[in-house]
Amino acid sequence: MKLLYRLGATAYQAAIGLASLWSAKAKARHRGSRKALAELPATTEGQACFWMHCASVGEFEQGRPVWAELQEMHPEARFVLSFYSPSGYEQFCRKADVGEVVYLPPDTDSTARTWVARLSPTLALIVKYEWWLGYHDALSAAAVPTVLLSAAFRQNQPFFRWYGSAWRKALKELAAVFVQDTASAELVRSLGQNKVFAAGDTRLDRTLAVRQKSLNHDALQAFAKGHSFLLVAGSTWPADDRLIAAALTEFDNQTSRIGLCVAPHEVDASAVDRTIDAFSAFKPVRLSSIDPGSGMLDGEVSRVLVIDEIGLLSRLYRLGHAAYVGGGFGAGVHNTLEPAVYGIPIAVGPRNAKFVEVAALRSRGILSEVKSSAQLVDFLRQSARPEVQSEVLAKAETYIADNAGATQRILTTLAHLKLV
Repeated sequence: MKLLYRLGATAYQAAIGLASLWSAKAKARHRGSRKALAELPATTEGQACFWMHCASVGEFEQGRPVWAELQEMHPEARFVLSFYSPSGYEQFCRKADVGEVVYLPPDTDSTARTWVARLSPTLALIVKYEWWLGYHDALSAAAVPTVLLSAAFRQNQPFFRWYGSAWRKALKELAAVFVQDTASAELVRSLGQNKVFAAGDTRLDRTLAVRQKSLNHDALQAFAKGHSFLLVAGSTWPADDRLIAAALTEFDNQTSRIGLCVAPHEVDASAVDRTIDAFSAFKPVRLSSIDPGSGMLDGEVSRVLVIDEIGLLSRLYRLGHAAYVGGGFGAGVHNTLEPAVYGIPIAVGPRNAKFVEVAALRSRGILSEVKSSAQLVDFLRQSARPEVQSEVLAKAETYIADNAGATQRILTTLAHLKLV
């Protein structure tokens, strides 16, 4: 099975190289990974080095609280942060406070060995799902302790399949496995890995830290003041936009007008244009094109504001009376903890089963699943009721009190295991 994995990894990298001829994302990934392997310097002998690998932005936000604490604990150490996704690399490559930011080179045996030898990590941290067996083998051969952060396990993953022997072996070799819930911990223990800890989701600590920061954005605040009820839709895809647009029309016909801030998952020109087109009936405006003093945000001229800048969404939710988190009609719903910390009702699409936090928020009455525009309209009508908003706020505060603190639990355990 390991041979098949190696062949598949090699073929996949060849496919990325071929796709780079016409795909901007593939090109960025292909060139970036080659550059990282060619130019990343070796760690100075005797210097501690921490390496964290994440798939993209969301995974780093999950690992970031632990990463920041390690940086504070070891100011003299080297910190290398790698991404697989261009979106993750592009968002953080110019932020010096997170360390050296690079693309992960291809997962071939020789490349992985070269990479690990060059970094000589004191500790390697893998966030959530980023399993690369070539890198794992290289870390294991070099006796580098490796930990998994904020993972969630399900029976349909390779670890629990007949063909998953290589993944099971890798899992058992980890120095520690930190999972989001007790069900995941039980599954991991069933495979013979006893250093597993149900620490919770570090993203909650991150979103609570973001909540403490002020928004300081005149245009957004002016738009929010122009609407008595504001829906904030974050990380949306075309299917989400179509659903929300249909719901806005139905909502108007039944009750009163509402305002919408929509932040598409991708903010390149073509993606923003698609979002603008989806809401054309509501006179949408782009955030980057407006002047707060122009009168364009009075709620009459514009009722849909399209956020075409990155880095605002996690703070934007504070302006909303309700939230819609996108991705639930595609690969999977995005970060629902970002709106949850503001205590507002949340709606998501149906593809959400693999997310522990979604199940927890739904069980507490904070989050609702919607499959149609009619269901979204009903969600909006309920969310507009003051008593519902008060109930959800109280439930969210209880959820936060019960689940915050994963970062400190992880760091305490790492110290106990003498890994930091």
